[in-house]
Amino acid sequence: MTMEQNTTMAEVKAFPFPVFEQSSGFSAEEMATDFEGLAFTFPRIKIPSGETAIFTLPTDNPDKPEHSSTLVGVLVGHHQNYAYWREGEEYSDDKVPQCVSYDGMTGYGCPGGLCSTCALNQYGSAEKSEGKACKNMRAIYLLREGDSMPTQILLPPTSLKSFSEFMNFAFRMKNRRPCGSVISIGLKSVMNTAINKAYCIATFDVLYHLEGTNLRDAVAYTNATKLFLDETNKSKIEEAALRSEASGEVGIYSDYTIPDGPMGVMANPINGDSQALPM
Repeated sequence: MTMEQNTTMAEVKAFPFPVFEQSSGFSAEEMATDFEGLAFTFPRIKIPSGETAIFTLPTDNPDKPEHSSTLVGVLVGHHQNYAYWREGEEYSDDKVPQCVSYDGMTGYGCPGGLCSTCALNQYGSAEKSEGKACKNMRAIYLLREGDSMPTQILLPPTSLKSFSEFMNFAFRMKNRRPCGSVISIGLKSVMNTAINKAYCIATFDVLYHLEGTNLRDAVAYTNATKLFLDETNKSKIEEAALRSEASGEVGIYSDYTIPDGPMGVMANPINGDSQALPM
């Protein structure tokens, strides 16, 4: 990066965080009434599975998405997202997983229970590969400029290593919270020579750091988002339990209770493709 580029980015310090009641003239209670009875979902952006390193972005018209090579915003949340689908249903938008975990420690559904000892979370358990039947992923939440809520990006196992290295070197080693910086997420095409097939992995970079009142806004928004994610994930856990009971495929998840307080976020995210889970 050139000195000129550094100077240009240093001039940009502010990121506009949404302030609902003051800016819009209506309250959170009024918003809740307007959308009562409608299922809430985060806007979602996928890491493309092929060699085309372009994001498909949701818009007001689902039939006319936009495309971009990068995503820019503030990382306001992330958590483990393990999911097990039956073979052939992986990553399907219209198929709910048989078992889910939002902390990488306890699964809910069928089979459910401790992730570290689950047979489906061991290498070699996948039917058509040497990998795991359970997909070890991570959900990250990026607040983009102009949005009132963050966008969810589900990182597949192949992108976990790059995310872990980014979090450690860009923030932990510098004693900074991730929400205190505006970041860029890109894509890199990689060839799997074993099967002669290309796939994309996510790349990460810090554009600039937030300061002063803008930094305080970032922290406040992120803390509120984490509380909301806790409640959202607990609701999903309850739904997984009900689905499993209704189907008659009740796993050992029933021996566990939904945890109180923040959902666990592992200190060192794991690359699900090459690293085994800690026992």
